Amino acid sequence: MICYINRSTVDYDVRLQKYVQACLETDTPYCVVAWDRTRNCSKVYPNEYQYKAYAPYGEGLKNVISLIGWVFYVWIMLVRKRKEYQIIHACNLENCILAYPFRLLGKRIVLDIYDSVNTKREAQIAKKIDALILPSNHRLKQVGITKDCVKHYLEVENVPIFHSNIYQKETVDFPQNIHLAYVGVLQRNIRGLENVLDIVFHDERFVLDIAGTGAAMDAEIKELADKCPRINYYGKVDYQQALQIMSEADFIVALYYLAAKVHEYASPNKYYESLYLGKPIITSKGTLVGNNVIQNDTGYVVSDTKEEFIHLFDSISTLDFRQGYMRKKDNCLRLWKHVYSSYFDKITKGEYIQLMRTIVKA
Repeated sequence: MICYINRSTVDYDVRLQKYVQACLETDTPYCVVAWDRTRNCSKVYPNEYQYKAYAPYGEGLKNVISLIGWVFYVWIMLVRKRKEYQIIHACNLENCILAYPFRLLGKRIVLDIYDSVNTKREAQIAKKIDALILPSNHRLKQVGITKDCVKHYLEVENVPIFHSNIYQKETVDFPQNIHLAYVGVLQRNIRGLENVLDIVFHDERFVLDIAGTGAAMDAEIKELADKCPRINYYGKVDYQQALQIMSEADFIVALYYLAAKVHEYASPNKYYESLYLGKPIITSKGTLVGNNVIQNDTGYVVSDTKEEFIHLFDSISTLDFRQGYMRKKDNCLRLWKHVYSSYFDKITKGEYIQLMRTIVKA
């Protein structure tokens, strides 16, 4: 059995959903120890054990008491289930640190680095555990490690599972406004949200659909949405709603300001969602996702300023812009079809599950 540990529930974590789905489709026993940070998540998936403690994203030290409770909850569950699981798949460094002592009980430890927070410590632990998983091979440089330093290594890109093409729209038009969509964590300063909201609020060409979680900006976005009919705030939504919101926009906004150093290696779901939906993405210059967008001509890359974001649309009424937009849209759909549409079956359900079985036998 594989025991997943993550400070999020399965229904909210798309990456974790893929692993669980791969287990279900390959009859691989699993359980999940998760944290319902908003205390309103139902158990959509079987074998999920949820720690219920309110701890909204972006609250920092205010979540300390809940975090201490999470530590004890994880340890209690790992002890209680110790005779059932052989592998602990820890999502991010903090959960791997909690799982690490269970090596003494003969448990195999897998570190899956979603977001790098302490590269020195991550490199140290990665060399001692059974497997390292990263969403991009480029992250090896970020962590400061090579494949040869770890027992097992696997790249699992953040490619979501899509079951149909019902969200893809075959035509596009810009009759009166520029329709943007942002779905994700509502963080200050490092996701460009303040700039995008200010642009939409003062420029009547723009419409913004925004959804996500993050107490730091929740009240501010609600207030702006009340004042501006072109800002539509949906709050927290499930994944199907998120796809629907993005499918109805002209552009997907996914900015990763380099004020946060980890953003240089950001490997967001949004990149793959834009490919699947055929929606050009607007992202940040100097980042891994930005480089991918430039290389594949699937969207637009801007620097971390409000002025450059606005400048992007100076020529939107021209034939060149519209032709470029349609080319990027076609490139998105083509890349999804030929490269990523079979990714789950080949990598997550294939190579990942095989790696887990190899580790158990080692």
